Amino acid sequence: MIIWRRQGWLVPILFIATMVMFELAVNFVAGDSEYYSTNQWTKITAILVGSVLVGIVGFVMNSVGKDDIYIDEETNEEYKLPRHEFFFIPFEYWAFIIPILFYFKPF
Repeated sequence: MIIWRRQGWLVPILFIATMVMFELAVNFVAGDSEYYSTNQWTKITAILVGSVLVGIVGFVMNSVGKDDIYIDEETNEEYKLPRHEFFFIPFEYWAFIIPILFYFKPF
């Protein structure tokens, strides 16, 4: 079961899309359709680029409007919107978790 809050579901989508685009770009520039899969540095770089992108997007998404207070029109109660989270972990923290998860996965 996948658990997210607000736009937290974008963490895996953004990371996987970055990995795929990086693979396509590296293979195109190298002129070899197997270059990405035969070199380890390309995978490490793709993981780092994807993690940085997740961190930047998460920081921006969670910092915009974080102090805004909303009022429920029916009950007149004040509330704040929850953070963007994936598996109860804030979006931008996944920038540190993703490389750690891939560190233990052999290429």
